[in-house]
Amino acid sequence: MPFADIPGDATARLAEYFRNAIRAGRLHHAFLFCGPRGVGKQAFAFAVVKALCCTSATVDFCGACRSCRLVDSGNHADVWSLARAENKRDIPIDDVREMIRRLAVAPIEGAVRALVIEEAERLNHYAQNCLLKTLEEPPAGTHIFLLSANPSGLTDTIRSRSQRIHFAPLAPDKLAQILAERYNMECGAARSLARLAGGSLGLALEYAQADASGMARAVADSFALLGRGETGALEKILADPLKGDLKAEERRTALAMRIELVSLVLGDLLRLMWIEDESVLRCPGASGALGALRPHLKSEQVEETIRLAADARANLAANVNPKLIVSSLVEDLGFILGEPAIGSP
Repeated sequence: MPFADIPGDATARLAEYFRNAIRAGRLHHAFLFCGPRGVGKQAFAFAVVKALCCTSATVDFCGACRSCRLVDSGNHADVWSLARAENKRDIPIDDVREMIRRLAVAPIEGAVRALVIEEAERLNHYAQNCLLKTLEEPPAGTHIFLLSANPSGLTDTIRSRSQRIHFAPLAPDKLAQILAERYNMECGAARSLARLAGGSLGLALEYAQADASGMARAVADSFALLGRGETGALEKILADPLKGDLKAEERRTALAMRIELVSLVLGDLLRLMWIEDESVLRCPGASGALGALRPHLKSEQVEETIRLAADARANLAANVNPKLIVSSLVEDLGFILGEPAIGSP
C-alpha cells in the first residue's frame, strides 16, 4: 500500500521524504505533526510506523504482513500510542514514564520502536519535562511522533528537538471528491460537508454521522429567533446531548461539536457582513437566516459572540459544568443578538 493512498495535498512530497529517509536509515528520531484536527496527522504517522516495521513491502508498506496487521490492531510489541484518558484534562507524567520505560527495552518484533502521542499539547508540564530527556538522547532505533492541533501548547524545548511538519486541510473540491468516491456520499451532501468541515476529512466524517449540516442550519434559524428574544431553540440544540444515557465524555464531545457549529455559523454571519458573498460561507444552507439577521447587527456585536463561543469551548475543555456553559452561552448570545445595532431602525 503506498503513502499516496492517504488523502492530502502534500502527501506525495512528504511520502518521498520519508521513503528516502527510511531507505537510507536516516529517519529523524522525533517528529511534530501539526495541523487542524482531522487532516491526516494520525493516519500518516502510523503509515510511517508501518513502513518502518513492514517485512514484505516493495513500495512503502504492504498493509497485509504480520507486522502491518499488528500495527493496525494496536498489538505490535514495539509500537505504542499514548492519548489523553477519558475525563482527564491532560496526559500525566506517569503515562509518559511508562512509555519511556518501554522504549528503553530492546525491540521484540524487529529493529525499531515507535511511540505516537495524540494531542501532544495535552502533555502536562511535568510530562513534557519527563519526555524531554528521551527526545534529547533517544535509544537507538526509537522514533517518536507528536501529533498536535495546537503546538504552542508544547514547550519551546520539545518543539526545538522535534522535526516539525505541517498538515494543511484539503481543498474543499478535493475533499468533496473523496467523500463521494470513497464514502459513497451524494455529491451535493459531499460538497456541503467539505465546506462545513473546512477541508478536514476526519471532521467531515464526524459531521456526516451527526448530521452537522442540518444542525448548522438549525443553529442559524435559532439565531434569528434570538433576535426576537426567543432562546428556547438554541438552548435545545446545545442541551440535547446532556440528556439521556450518554457517558460524561460522550456528552462533552457532542456538546463540543455543537459549540463548534455555533462558532462556524457566527463566523459565517461575520463573513456576510464583511463580504456579502454566499460563496465564502462554511454553511451555505444558513445564508437565508443569517441574511435576515445581518442588517440588524454591527460587526462588533458578532465578533463578541465569536469570543463568547471560544470561551465556552475553553471552559468545556477545562471541565466546567456543561449545563452552566450552555445556560451562560445562550443567555449571552440572546442578549447580544437580540440587541439592536446602534443606529439601526
